[in-house]
Amino acid sequence: MRISRLFVLAALVGACCLAATASASAATATCTGATGKIKLSPGLSETATVQNIQVKGELTGCTGEGAKESYKFQIHAKTAEAVTCSALTSGALSGAESTILIKASGEGNSSGEVSFQLIEGAGSFSSGTLTGGAFEGGTASGSLTESFTGGATCGKPVITEKHGKISEKPAKKVNKGEVTAGSASLT
Repeated sequence: MRISRLFVLAALVGACCLAATASASAATATCTGATGKIKLSPGLSETATVQNIQVKGELTGCTGEGAKESYKFQIHAKTAEAVTCSALTSGALSGAESTILIKASGEGNSSGEVSFQLIEGAGSFSSGTLTGGAFEGGTASGSLTESFTGGATCGKPVITEKHGKISEKPAKKVNKGEVTAGSASLT
């Protein structure tokens, strides 16, 4: 009886060790491109406000151990402080409660906290430890090139001339853009 209990205990310990080994061998991927959309709420203007940032896109050109060709991703972030149009040139980092979600078709989703840079041009992102999915226990980091509709004229009034009369309209808020080039390392 005692031998059979020891055998069962040894089998359970062995199974746990195998499960831990299997989860430690997460996929790795290096991706060379990105495309997507970025939305800001309430939108950038010359009045300083905390911006909610939402990025939805796809990482492409991915290679590596167990890697898929591409991964859909989402970033939900808030700027760490209230910002104005100047964030597009100086950059603004995300604050607490910013997250990234990486979708691996058929392998579940990996998610975690993320630090994200809001800027017109090349910006960076990096995650903490990811949970779930293909990248369980790993991290995500890289760069995304952001281009905002109206970014160059953010905070500047719109001046028009019609029939010899000049009129001035208030500046439009910058609230959307595109993510184009980029690179990412998912480990």
